[in-house]
Parts: sequence; C-alpha cells; structure tokens
Amino acid sequence: MEKVQQYARLILQGLLFGAVGALLVVVVQNIVSDDGALQRSKEKVLFQNSVQAAQSYKRRNFDYVGVCSDTALPDEIRCVETVDTFKLEMKNPDGGYWCADSSGFNGQLPYSTGADSLCR
Repeated sequence: MEKVQQYARLILQGLLFGAVGALLVVVVQNIVSDDGALQRSKEKVLFQNSVQAAQSYKRRNFDYVGVCSDTALPDEIRCVETVDTFKLEMKNPDGGYWCADSSGFNGQLPYSTGADSLCR
C-alpha cells in the first residue's frame, strides 16, 4: 500500500510540474511574441525616440521643413510637417494611435488624425 501511495504521489508531482511548465511556456511565448508585451514596449520606445528626434530637429534647423525626410523614421510612423509644425503618428497594437506633435501633445488617441499637422 505504501508503494502505491509513493507512485501516486510521484504521478501527481509529475502532472503538477508538467502543468506549471506548460503554463510557463505559454507566458514566455506571450511576452516575446510579435504582439506580446516586449514587442509593444519596443514599439513605444521606437515612437518616443522618433518624437525626440523630431523635436530636436527644429533646434538644429530653425523650422520643421524636412523633418519627415531627414529624420530616419521607421515605416510604421506617419509624419506630417509644415514650416511651424510636425506630427508623428503610429498605430498602437493595443488599439488607437500614439500621436505627438510640435504643440507638446504626446499621448494616445482613439483615432488617426490623418494628414492634419497636429494631433488635436
């Protein structure tokens, strides 16, 4: 009887460790997948770095003409420029759009502002 209990305990431990291992694999896959938290964080950092590059462009050039073509922006980022303004916009994988412009707005909108030169 004692041997049966030991075998049952070993089987239950194996099942428990297997279930925990499978759960861990699913969590790790979700974090590093293309639509996982790591990818979303990377995209947000990419957007913020592009915003900083656009903001510093005017300090070097005295206006925003050329900010879209002269700044190495990723293809995912839409850029609109005028002499006095710029706007960067990128689709947020969680919904809506990240948007930043020369007025100081830097946040999320539920919709794209299209060809407008400001986020609002």
